[in-house]
Amino acid sequence: MNESYHDNKKLFYKVLKNMRKLKDCPIKFVKSKAGLLLTDTEDIMRRWKEYFQELLDCGSADLHADEETEPQVEGDNGPDITIEELLTAINKVKLGKSAGEDGITPEMIRYMGKEGQQLLLRVIKLAWRTKSIPSDWEECKPYTKKYVIGNWKMRQVCISELAFADDVALIASRADYLQHNLNQWEEEMKKRNMIISTTKTKSMIISRSPAQHMIQLSGQRLEQVDSFKYLGATIRQDGSIDQEIGDRIAATGRLYHGINRGFIGKREVSKPTKMVVFKTIYTPTLTHSSESWALSSKHRSRLQAVEMRYLRRVEGKTRRDRVRNQTIRSSLDGALGVHWSCNLTSRRALLMNNGNRSDPVNLFLVVDYSWLPLHELTSTHELEDLSIFNL
Repeated sequence: MNESYHDNKKLFYKVLKNMRKLKDCPIKFVKSKAGLLLTDTEDIMRRWKEYFQELLDCGSADLHADEETEPQVEGDNGPDITIEELLTAINKVKLGKSAGEDGITPEMIRYMGKEGQQLLLRVIKLAWRTKSIPSDWEECKPYTKKYVIGNWKMRQVCISELAFADDVALIASRADYLQHNLNQWEEEMKKRNMIISTTKTKSMIISRSPAQHMIQLSGQRLEQVDSFKYLGATIRQDGSIDQEIGDRIAATGRLYHGINRGFIGKREVSKPTKMVVFKTIYTPTLTHSSESWALSSKHRSRLQAVEMRYLRRVEGKTRRDRVRNQTIRSSLDGALGVHWSCNLTSRRALLMNNGNRSDPVNLFLVVDYSWLPLHELTSTHELEDLSIFNL
């Protein structure tokens, strides 16, 4: 494995990943167009292909037919805008910018294809000829209530939702604002033939004192919970981190037992290679989302015990050998690098500098883990790990 680390790091980490136990993926189910339950993988893929063809390909033939017969007309504004002028403007669009209220990113405009370009050209020509633009181009009204989370460079930072891959959080400072934000999301999802799962959607208040609220989705009251996990971090309504520390220690313990015999305990693997895994995999697993931790001496003692388990195993020492922790660290000092507690302190300081709050935190949260096309939804066919948060 030493050769794999130096010559092929991708293979090295792939072997480590395979040492850990794989989770069994549950069978997915969808309904056919006739309402029959499909369980075969090929039938499921064929049904999704048929669904997206009907959803995306409709009207393309009519679009081309209209473009072929549309004459070039010169009006009071001069000659019509040509496709060459449109392509020149599209190529000047800067990528990597955030989308507006319509959700259209610069990448979508740049790579929308010939059909999208022709459709956009028709809209621009119509606006050019009539000397008017669509009303929704003139003014963009916010859909959700914003929540102030802190300050950055003397300016307030206001958000109404967070999104990471398929995990989304909706945020509000009051229960009625939260209900408003959730209603807006539900309305937008229905326009796109999607539905938010009411069974997996939860609500929670983060406050110094326990509180109750009523948030409804599709006429049903959402369950209010005292904790949930988002992006691997456990969040509790009272802000305590005891459960989060326990979850981090448990996840690190599973990692340790998964690679102990096949990697850490192997004498053929050098100590520097083992310490690379300690710094790149083991420590990040232990300190994930640690920027928001307020550690007590008890927490630090528990985290240190998990850390020393790995280091003592690398050194081949146990607690019965009566070797002090500082001695173990000193012997691995060249490969150990900066201690995890120092990294934790620096990350917390960076977080505090980026966003400071002077008012008490009182957040409402809603978590939704799945949404699906309305006519495809079944109780066993729900996408995993799609979440919505409302603070």
